[in-house]
Formats: sequence, structure tokens, C-alpha cells
Amino acid sequence: MAVSGGIGAGKSTVSATLAELGAQVVSADQISHDLTAGDGDALPPIRAAFGSAVFRADGSLDRQQLAKRVFGDDEARARLERIMHPLIQARARSFLDAVEPGKVRVYDIPLLVETGFETDLALIVWAPLQVRVQRLIGRGMSEDEARARMAVQVSDTERLQVADVVVNNSGKQEEVRRAIQEVLWPRLLERA
Repeated sequence: MAVSGGIGAGKSTVSATLAELGAQVVSADQISHDLTAGDGDALPPIRAAFGSAVFRADGSLDRQQLAKRVFGDDEARARLERIMHPLIQARARSFLDAVEPGKVRVYDIPLLVETGFETDLALIVWAPLQVRVQRLIGRGMSEDEARARMAVQVSDTERLQVADVVVNNSGKQEEVRRAIQEVLWPRLLERA
């Protein structure tokens, strides 16, 4: 199963709840971080594509500089996605394929629609735009940064078109957790 949704929608909350219930969860964001940390596999092609300006003096990736470079520049973002998406998908597939039969497998993937990742069940986490903006401001982004990040993602309409299940995450976390535990989790166990 894939869990997806726009930035700030609450994918991590849903994925964490599923993990607490026993699902085996792999996160595209965590894989991306691993690929760009230390001597990660993505660093050489990123350096080749973007130069030393997006790296610190110690050789580590300066994520803020890279983000400034790619958000607002469609070609730069596409170049980064051509590097990252195949590497992320390969690691995710490897993890998911190794999960013991009978276990619920979850791929937390923000860019499900954009990457065309094939899944047997697409769960889309949805929250109103203003709720998402406020969540991102709470994470330290400015409102302009939050809106810029949202602007480069596919629309909610496009996401909802691929949804098999929609989780409305506009309310309290406890409500979402309860709905997942009482309604969604039993169905996922039947499918596993």
C-alpha cells in the first residue's frame, strides 16, 4: 500500500499510526535523506548536475542551497528528480519485497502521482490548503515557502483521482488515529 498526499497533509502521522499497529513502513523521504547523507549514492550525480555550490566545505550536501536551486526552477527540479526517483524507488522496492508475507507493507511516498509508482492500494491523506500551510509554518517555513512547495506538487484533484482510500486529516490527530485503527487497519489485515 502507498500512503501519499500533499506536503503538510499528514502522511507521516498516518504512516506512524500504521507502524504502531504493526505495518512495515518505508519512507521515501527517509530513503532520500539516506541517499544524500554521508557518502550516499546520490551525492556524485548531484555534484555532477549542480556543482559544488550545493555542497558545504566538508563535502556534505547543503539541503537548503539545493532546495533554493530547484524550487522555482522546473528544469533544475526535473534534473534532481531524474537522479533521485530511480534510486528511491529501487530502495523502496527492495524493502517492500523483503517484508514477510502476511504483514501489511506501507510505502510513505509524497510523490506517488508524480513518479507513477505502481501500488495495489493508494491511500491519499488530505487536508485543506490553509491547514497544510499552517502546519508547514509550524515546521519553520515561511508562508511563501510553504505555498511555493505546494505549487510544484500535483493538485489535490490529481491525487484524489488515484485514491483507493482517502483519509481526511483536517481535524485532530486522535480522530485520524482512531479511524485508522478501527476502520482501516482491520481491512488492511484482511488484505495482507
